Amino acid sequence: MNAFIRSLRNLGSHEDARETSLIAGSQIIVILLGLANSALLARLLSVDEFGHYHYLLTLFAIAAAFGLPGMGHPILKSTLKNYDKFYWIATKRSLLVANFVALLLFIVGTIGYWEEYIPKENALLMLLVAAAMPVSGIQNYESVFIGKRDFKTSRLLQMLSSALLLVATCLFGWIFESGTYTYIAYIIVRFMIAIYAFILLRRQLVTCTPNPDFESELLAQGWRQTALTFFILVASRLDRIVLGSMNPALLAQYHIGTIIPLAIKNNSKVLMGVLASRWGKLDAEANSKALKRNAIKLIVAGLSAFALTAASLFIIIPVIFGSKYQESILIGIIFSLSLIPSFWNYMRGLEDQIQGNGLSNQAAQVVRHIVQFIAVIGLAPYGILWIALTPVIADLAFAAASFWMPVQSKAGKAQS
Repeated sequence: MNAFIRSLRNLGSHEDARETSLIAGSQIIVILLGLANSALLARLLSVDEFGHYHYLLTLFAIAAAFGLPGMGHPILKSTLKNYDKFYWIATKRSLLVANFVALLLFIVGTIGYWEEYIPKENALLMLLVAAAMPVSGIQNYESVFIGKRDFKTSRLLQMLSSALLLVATCLFGWIFESGTYTYIAYIIVRFMIAIYAFILLRRQLVTCTPNPDFESELLAQGWRQTALTFFILVASRLDRIVLGSMNPALLAQYHIGTIIPLAIKNNSKVLMGVLASRWGKLDAEANSKALKRNAIKLIVAGLSAFALTAASLFIIIPVIFGSKYQESILIGIIFSLSLIPSFWNYMRGLEDQIQGNGLSNQAAQVVRHIVQFIAVIGLAPYGILWIALTPVIADLAFAAASFWMPVQSKAGKAQS
């Protein structure tokens, strides 16, 4: 872990290092809370119920795309450029679309459940997802805190969320021994945190002079990113959809194997948010130079993360999750290879989102997830270990595509 943190510290200034260390410390707590949550649930629930719980979470994650998560990057961009008004514009649209989709799912699920037009099990899944949809409409608060460089509030919220999820889901899992009821506890906590975050960030947003042209540019970027996000969510979770449909027990093994690599990968985005918020305030040329200058360091950080994660799996999985998840160790090692290019991928994508119009990054994302979609379909018949390899193949494809694609300015000209 120390080598990993040192790699990150070398990427920026002393101020960046202090902020990164602060965030890294909070993220370690979040990761530990997440591990404790999964470890307890893995022991409280049967393998099938544990797999069913994560199958529900996968379906909700896909449905949450209708909360317009693609607006997150434009919100970050607008906040960095001191145009806070766009947050309200994006949130109103997100709530409208999310609630409309929730109503449709509720109607179809209710009719299907009582009239038996569709299997009751599938109808119940629709109702459970519909109940959680409104929370997805206010899910972009993280972008505001990063744009304001309020990393303290952002991390406190994340730690509070992780702690509440640990208590609520494990309590429901212990009482009901059901993946469905555990999912309900998860959604209740998500609602609580989203509402609390919404209240906090209202105090930070300031009024500004309307800029219709900038709003139109941001909305266009957000709608494109949302469409891409929906495709990404389906493609990136196809591995879990396939495994959950085949056998929830397979999904349980896969989840335990990938939980630590995914935690490192997702939380690294928060760590990189320190640099992203600083470089994003630069002009396009200076941002590009900073990224190129630190490219090797980003790869070294990825290699450090891979080595640390792969080594930790041999201890963490059998000790925390138990011997019934022994197969998850090799799954996790294979999956961890995707950490190597992840730091470069994230920073390269943010450069295009903030300094350009986002088209190059979106094109690279399409390449990545088409590759993963094809890889899952092609390799699934060969077993779960081959499925674990598909994110690695996809991330390497994204790194190659993003390296050669220039940042596109508003006028469509390449920026160096």
